[in-house]
Parts: sequence; C-alpha cells; structure tokens
Amino acid sequence: MTPPDAPDDATLLAAIAAPWAPAGRAAMAELHVRHAAHVRGYLLRLEPARLSLVDDCVQEAFVIAFEHAARFEGESARAWLLSIAARRLADRRRAESRRQRRERDHAAARPPCRVDAAPPGSEIEEALERLPARDRAVLELRFVQGLPHADVADALGVSVRTAKAWAAAALDALRHGLGAQPRRRGGGHGHATP
Repeated sequence: MTPPDAPDDATLLAAIAAPWAPAGRAAMAELHVRHAAHVRGYLLRLEPARLSLVDDCVQEAFVIAFEHAARFEGESARAWLLSIAARRLADRRRAESRRQRRERDHAAARPPCRVDAAPPGSEIEEALERLPARDRAVLELRFVQGLPHADVADALGVSVRTAKAWAAAALDALRHGLGAQPRRRGGGHGHATP
C-alpha cells in the first residue's frame, strides 16, 4: 500500500522524464516497487509456464515506460505498464512463432538426405565405411545435418578453420574412395583437376 503522503505515479514519471532531476533514480525504484509484482502477476496469468519470458517482458515494460515517461497522462501508471508489458509479450510470441515457422519451412525445404540411407552394399556406403570416424562425423554434421562450419567446429571441439579443413579433407577422401579425382586447392579457381 502506498503511503498517503507519497508522490503519485504521475509525479514519479515526471521526475523520471526530467533528465536533470536528481530524483529520477529514486522515482524509477519507487515506481518499480509499486507495480512490478502486479505486472509480473498479470503476465504470469497469460504465460504461466515461461517465467524467464515473463521476467524479460516485465523488465522491458519498465525500460520502455522510463524511456517514454514524458508521454504518460493520468494518475496511475499500472494500466499503462500492464498494456506495455502485454504488447511486449505479444511481440515476443509473434517473433517466436515466425522463427519456428521459418525453421519448419527450412526443414521441409531441405531434401531428406542421410549418409546412412545409402543402399546396403552400394559404392558410396562402402566408400563411407572406409573413411576414418572423424571424416564420417564431419560429413554427417556438415552435409547431412546441414550445420554451418561454426556449429560443426563447436560439435567437434575444434576451431572453425580446422572444421573447414577437416570437411574439405573428408570430401577429398570420399571422392578418392569413389574413384574421383580430389579437388585442387590453392592457385586454382575451384575447378576440379582434369
């Protein structure tokens, strides 16, 4: 409960909006103490299973309110803070939905290709079996799972440069195992050796 002699929300927001006012920090703290639990409780009713998302949206709502304190009109900031927090939550949900849709679309667009799906006894399966385990792992991560070099490096615990070199060497070894000429490195323009 706010003491009767305490400044109202409009006064606190005016102090926050005045960049030269030394009381701005204290006003921010007071406004947060008054309303943070209510804003958090409201968002938890909307998104009960995602505490970190709720906490992020509460924090963002207060930052936005503090940045736009001069725009506040009214006496109680609670409704204003609740609407800002609800918009932040909706924005986060939409962004997450778009990201998930992009990931699904990307996964659906990628052809289902598995190294282990080669027909038993096929030439490629035999060539893969002859490769060292490290080469098979690099090929699986880079070309079957479609991971970028940085993720391959993380998975194997090596630098990106090393992961790239291992991928190139594994491809050359696979080509050699299939009877093809390895690609020329250096001075060429990426053309296969005749």
